[in-house]
Amino acid sequence: MSFVISNMRFHFPRNPGNLVFLIGSIFTLIVLAVSYRKIDKMVPEVRNVNINKYNDQQSALFSSHTYKDNPPTYMTNYAWAMQKNYLPNFYTRRVFSGTNRWPSDSFYANGSIVFVDNHNSAGGVMKECMSLLAANVSLPKPTLVWNNNVAKFYSEMSGDGSNQLLEKMYLGGFTMGVCDYTNEPCSYFTVIREPYERIIASYVYCKGANELPCLARSAKGKLLTLKEWAMRQGSFFFRQLLHKPDVCSIAYLSTIESFRQPDDPTAATMPCWYRNKLYLDHIMDSQEKLKVLDFVLEHLETWFGVVGITEEYDTFLKLLQHAYKLPFEKICLDTVEQEVFKTEGDYLSQSELLVDLKRELLADQEVFEALYFDIRIYQKIQEIFVSQKQIYFTNVEHQSRVEE
Repeated sequence: MSFVISNMRFHFPRNPGNLVFLIGSIFTLIVLAVSYRKIDKMVPEVRNVNINKYNDQQSALFSSHTYKDNPPTYMTNYAWAMQKNYLPNFYTRRVFSGTNRWPSDSFYANGSIVFVDNHNSAGGVMKECMSLLAANVSLPKPTLVWNNNVAKFYSEMSGDGSNQLLEKMYLGGFTMGVCDYTNEPCSYFTVIREPYERIIASYVYCKGANELPCLARSAKGKLLTLKEWAMRQGSFFFRQLLHKPDVCSIAYLSTIESFRQPDDPTAATMPCWYRNKLYLDHIMDSQEKLKVLDFVLEHLETWFGVVGITEEYDTFLKLLQHAYKLPFEKICLDTVEQEVFKTEGDYLSQSELLVDLKRELLADQEVFEALYFDIRIYQKIQEIFVSQKQIYFTNVEHQSRVEE
């Protein structure tokens, strides 16, 4: 017997001792997740103050570009990250594409859809959702691109050429770039969590999981502290948008080995995300990273057909269902409502612990700078999400009520 909570599928163990441990772990996760909605109300608005102050300090490095079809010259150093094929945001496309240029709804409905899974942002829900959806509408099972197959997957894709007939659905943490292998309509979508809360959630999950992608321990087996974990993961989603698949191949082992620090595992035992982190940290200085962030922020609305935030997952499903003409809400809402961030109950009394954890991270300048790129991306995605909602509820749901 099994059940799903957040990014994990739990199987009831036969050993009583393991069952006790499992129940304790579940309790901890429920306490953590259901309290997220209370945390922001209890923590001062330190984050926005820090963001504004830091932006002022870095103002000379940020510029207001309109890249359109002419990317800045510095992006030629990261050619693999310059997406070549994608559908713009389904809801806001009219704003920036012009009435004669925006893609037809049929492109979104009939094209491939690619879920970019940001670790510990309820991606497990979407994986379960897409599997259920595929079975319900008789589509092939979604293709998973993750730590264990990323190098092989992209090597095979490259060998098959740049204009392939893709599968209907892809998902995983290394999917940004899949659409480049076809000239047919292809759309990315994603959902992300507030960066500080994602770090806490991933730390709680990973310190109890013996999984290679977690890397929550030092090379000597010592469990990292929360701050050490935050510094190690850093701006995880920013790097997902820039991941270079070759870095995870055998061909790059010696290169990555030369980048690693004394407390890092060997390159051969590193998860792909950490190899990518070491590689990007080596080839990009701080100024270059800020310039690339500027580029990313300008392109989020064109790269992603739909974006979501975990706080409003139910609305995110509505937006997906309307954009892709697939029954996301109908099939997956029950799964979402079983998620721990939707649970209410006596566990809210434990939220002070979580508030303290978040306050500890918010007060740390080093952690802030490590998460800065993801904080900026999260703020931009919030803005896009609000625009999507306004357009959807003003036009789509209003029209549905009128027709009834």
